[in-house]
Amino acid sequence: MAPKIILSTQTPPQKSKLARIALSSPEVQSLLPMWFKHLLTLPVPQEVLVHDFNSIQHAEDLNAQNPAFSTSVALLPQHAYRSRYCNILPYDYNRVRLATPSLLRDYRPEAVGGEYSDFINASFLQGPGGCTRYIATQGPMPETLSDFWQMIWEQNSRLVVMLTQEYESGRIKCHRYWPSTVGESVVVPTDNGLRIELGLASETHSMPFILREIRLALGGQEPRTITHLQFTEWPDHGTCNSGDLLTLIDEANRIQDSLELETPGPMVVHCSAGCGRTGTFCVVDTILSLLDQVREGFDLHQDWVQQIVSLFRTQRTTMVQSLAQYMLCYEAVLQRIIEAQEVRGEESIQYHRTPSKARRG
Repeated sequence: MAPKIILSTQTPPQKSKLARIALSSPEVQSLLPMWFKHLLTLPVPQEVLVHDFNSIQHAEDLNAQNPAFSTSVALLPQHAYRSRYCNILPYDYNRVRLATPSLLRDYRPEAVGGEYSDFINASFLQGPGGCTRYIATQGPMPETLSDFWQMIWEQNSRLVVMLTQEYESGRIKCHRYWPSTVGESVVVPTDNGLRIELGLASETHSMPFILREIRLALGGQEPRTITHLQFTEWPDHGTCNSGDLLTLIDEANRIQDSLELETPGPMVVHCSAGCGRTGTFCVVDTILSLLDQVREGFDLHQDWVQQIVSLFRTQRTTMVQSLAQYMLCYEAVLQRIIEAQEVRGEESIQYHRTPSKARRG
């Protein structure tokens, strides 16, 4: 079971270094959305963030009693082994469904077997107005490895962002789901008649990333190239360097935007449970997209971090799992705004470092 969120009562004593930079620079302040400017001028902005984060968690607790946010499919006994954590489950209404159901493992002594299911622990996410789209999912397990690759094929996804290591603190967080050696090809065992073949075409280490090109073929069809972007410097339930997170987001968007496809599928994002680190990545990426579109009518008076975390909590449980991750969202957005001020001489400021096209498809 993934650790439950504990409502926070502690507040850091002072503003962050980035906040102090922003407050001392009229140029940066001129770029700040109204909600961010108001937050930074508060004596102790962290108190507001703690209150807002606890309110978001309270709202999710209430949603758990709402039939609209049912997880009844994931809770079926025959699906229990397909979830890494029993308390991080996809909502019924936006869960990803396998187009070709896979065979369920017998879960009762008297079970005869032969029952198939379309269940995978994965959720469709969408930012306001469809400005961003993702599939948020858990780290694959041996029992779900073929389902994971089948989902990627069926959804026409070409980029996987992995935000965890295989082992952290001596515990398995994600089972390896790609070939270990460049040039190696493997056939993934399936139980639904599909033939899934994987080949590791390349692997490049450039800390804190590992970039892999994986060849994926299903059922003898023309192979596809799947880019696998693994971020290795983000501990479970913790935070990473905000600059590294922004670099990761830039690289993910560069890859997704370079796809020469009419309708590319959403990027697949996962950590271990598919909620804390996954949610933080998606929230920051979506906020940067919104900042790029402020001239198109987005309300600058609303706290978009709070709003987007709340929105994604209605699409997958526990997105942005800890207070530290919640604050990281603000730090990363503020850092990008400060960086934008440094290049303000350009004709147009872009908070995303690559043009937005395929990622929005």
